[in-house]
Amino acid sequence: MEFTVCAPNFHERIIPEKSPADLALLLAEGKAGSLFTKYPDSFIVGADQVLALGDRVFSKPGSAECAVKQLKELMGRTHHLFTVYAILNNQTSESKTRVVHSRLRMRTIFDQRLLHHLVNQDRAWDCVGGYKFESLGIQLFSSIRTSDPNAIVGLPLLTLGHDLRHLIKGMN
Repeated sequence: MEFTVCAPNFHERIIPEKSPADLALLLAEGKAGSLFTKYPDSFIVGADQVLALGDRVFSKPGSAECAVKQLKELMGRTHHLFTVYAILNNQTSESKTRVVHSRLRMRTIFDQRLLHHLVNQDRAWDCVGGYKFESLGIQLFSSIRTSDPNAIVGLPLLTLGHDLRHLIKGMN
């Protein structure tokens, strides 16, 4: 099966009155929907993540200093990552969405040089939370609970593969 990676024509924004899971769902559906007319005979997958610490929703830090600041806020605490995908079948107008909720507990690290090193080595200022779980950032964690570790990286491949197979099988 062929696939194309395409940037969606969708402006992401945080909507404070939405729960983190609902916000991630809205963003994933918006991304997929923005490509609906561009790929008329395709399955379209849009995905997004929202990181929440209590009621606070985090944005991508944008700079190394802001990434370190986010890491300091998360230290010693459990945060929640809601990773969502939306699949649109353009041929049948059928859709499927899935939310994967991951709970991540960070260690408490007092060595500021180490935090700066991790952020700079991973270039993690474009990652919500200021870390790249799939790289050096893994050492920041004391525990994780998730049904699909790929969700932490950005796309829950275990469940996505299952849902795509189901949708394709339903067409035959």
